[in-house]
Amino acid sequence: MAFCGRSKNKMDDLLNETRGFEDNCYHELFDITNENDIKMFVKNVINNFGGIDILVNCAGASTAKSYLKDIKTSDLESIKTVPNKGNLEFG
Repeated sequence: MAFCGRSKNKMDDLLNETRGFEDNCYHELFDITNENDIKMFVKNVINNFGGIDILVNCAGASTAKSYLKDIKTSDLESIKTVPNKGNLEFG
């Protein structure tokens, strides 16, 4: 299993849940919007495991705004881009 994410706390929680499977796990912390980091992660996963059999993309973004009027166009672009960018780069 290979995991990536940007939150150290969430990664630590996930690694605690997978304790006992360390020999079969690989993880990295990075921001999914960084294309070079995605490419390096994929390369490292392939080097460690020989390939990727199943990919589950759980990437997402939130503006965390209280009112629609406070959301900017750039916020909407981020919400739209983050989940799809990972799919394109991992694929």
